[in-house]
This record gives sequence, structure tokens and C-alpha cells, in this order.
Amino acid sequence: MTTANALFPSTGLWTREQVILALYWYLQIPFGQIHNRNKRLIEWAAIIGRNVNALSYKMVNLSSLDPVITRSGRSGLKNRSNLDEAIWNEYKGKFEQLTRDAESLLALRGKTPRDQLRLQPDYQDSIESDSENQDSEAVNWPVLLEPTRSVEFEGESVERVVKQRLKQQFFRSMVISNFDGKCCISGLALPSLLVASHIVGWADAPSERLNPHNGLALSALYDKAFDQHLLTLNESLEIMLSPILLKALSKTPYDCGLLGVEGRVIATPRRFKMDAELMQRHRLIFLKKISDNRLI
Repeated sequence: MTTANALFPSTGLWTREQVILALYWYLQIPFGQIHNRNKRLIEWAAIIGRNVNALSYKMVNLSSLDPVITRSGRSGLKNRSNLDEAIWNEYKGKFEQLTRDAESLLALRGKTPRDQLRLQPDYQDSIESDSENQDSEAVNWPVLLEPTRSVEFEGESVERVVKQRLKQQFFRSMVISNFDGKCCISGLALPSLLVASHIVGWADAPSERLNPHNGLALSALYDKAFDQHLLTLNESLEIMLSPILLKALSKTPYDCGLLGVEGRVIATPRRFKMDAELMQRHRLIFLKKISDNRLI
């Protein structure tokens, strides 16, 4: 029988289990945060039985398979293994399956659901990162992963709140990372004030719950306006404000940061292109709400 320790060797060839967890974490952090001073990477490396340099190199190996990285002029490391490529292809677009498998492997390492929730990144470390790493992330990447229609995105509700939050946090990490840890409207880079907003909500599109193409990084006020369909994006990703909201703002004595954003183009996502069909669904509800209000 294979022991848990045999699945996570500290030297020699990487195992399937170690590469799965490396991929799980790779998708949740910006490329510029992959370095041996990242406190989260140090903690993750210990879990899989490798040192932080080995995990950093493995993540950069995985980046050589990432079209977003390679087509932006970055090549990653050239010594990726056949296993790296097989794992990348196996989980491509299958975020729900990746989450389930990673949770099982972390449990095998003695990590409870609460431990796993704590281990997921929330960009506190990125605020404290040194300047050269921030600069390395500032490149504008024009190539994005296209949306994939698959039931594998579906995140079924579970009895345990912590396990549900694990999935929500995985979605959050991918979405916030996709916008470089900043609100895509205002540029605010304070993680505690950012929300990973679903374009089409959790209840309305179960198969898109964990789909990062169905997410925007928004600060709390913009998230609420977006969720209420008082703010949306046109086909050019320019911000549209509802007349309902504009009327309320005209009676507001102070500037709350909404009037000035109308017509502005949101920040470009780094890895996952927004799903145009889902955004259209959001926009149609926005327009219907305006129409219904005029009939009142």
C-alpha cells in the first residue's frame, strides 16, 4: 500500500499528487508573486514535502504551459516534465474537479477544511511585496484564456459551510488574481475591501459558480451596484450606469465614486477572459430593470 509520505517525496521526481497541488495554487496567485520570499509559498512547499525553491520552479514550469504567459513574451522554464503537461491538460477548464482533488490531497496531509481555508491566498502578502515583483506584474497581457462551457465548473452546495467556503475562496482567489489584486473599476488594491463578483449569480447559473470567466474583482460599493443591475458593462467593457442609480446620485450631497466612472473601460484581466455571453445576460437584466421602472 502506498503511504502518504511516499506520495509527497522531498527529493527526486515529483509525484502526480504534488503537481496537482502545485497547479491548484498556481492558478490562485499572480505570476509575479511566484518567488521564494512569498510566505504563502513557503507554507505550501512544506505541505507537499518540497522546499520553496522547488515549488517556485515547478510553478514556473507550469507557466510554460499557460498560453497567457507564453503569448505575452514570457516563456517560463523549459524543463517541464511530461507529468506537468499531463496534469495541465487533465484539469484544463475543470476547476470543480481540481478543487475536489486538491481538497482530498490536503486532507491526506492532515489539513482540515478550516486549515485549507486558511491556506488559500487572499493577497495580504501581495500588498507587502517588494517593488521589483510588483513591476514584473505590470506588463499588459493581451492574450487571455477563453471561456469554456463545461459542467465541471459547477460547485454543488454542500452541508458543511466551511467546505462551501473553500470553493468560494478558490473562485475568489482566481478572480482577484485575474485583476492583479485590484478593483477592476477603481484600481483599489486593498483585499479586505474587494469582492469576487459573479457576473451571473450563484443561484442563477449553478454550472458557472466556480468559473473565473464569470467573475469581476470589485470593491464593495461597485459590487453591490453590479449585483443589483444598476451598473453593467457594454460590449466594449465600458461602464454603464442605470438612470435609476443616476437619479439617486443626483440627490446625494457627497461624491461616492460612482458618477465619475460612467463610460470608463475596466481594467484588463490577466488570465481569464470575461465570458461575453454571461455579461450579455447581466446587461439584458440591467436594461429590463430600466424599462420596468419607466412603466411604473
